[in-house]
Amino acid sequence: MELRLAVLADAANVSIDGKLNVAGIFNRIRTNTLPAQHPLMIAAIQIEIGAADFGREAQAALRIVAPDGETSAPFAAKNKLPVGRAGEPTIWNIIFRLPNIRLAKTGTYEFRVIVDDNTLATIPLTLSLLETKASLPTPPDFPTDGQAV
Repeated sequence: MELRLAVLADAANVSIDGKLNVAGIFNRIRTNTLPAQHPLMIAAIQIEIGAADFGREAQAALRIVAPDGETSAPFAAKNKLPVGRAGEPTIWNIIFRLPNIRLAKTGTYEFRVIVDDNTLATIPLTLSLLETKASLPTPPDFPTDGQAV
């Protein structure tokens, strides 16, 4: 197995002819408040498999590791791997829908792509607070009666 692609995105699907369509790839979220909650993110993964893996069942999982090392329960699914032709690239497309992910701390999160208990990739996601605009300085008081100060 060889990882070809692993990204976080706003949307993804696999077409009827096997194309992986991905829109809105991102690696940073900026927020005003903590905890932040993202309404829907997608982990889109593409793995090239060889003839030895054709048609077998595999466990795909995604585990989120927070900046402080706290680890989420995995998002997991068993999949029957596609069957291709020996000597030609065969692609396994995986899409994890991650609704309402809560991110409590700033820093870099790791979205670990795990297949059959082996980590194939780590997708980084950085959460940062928006910088508040410094307030403009207050203008000095000017006399209104025309007198010089």
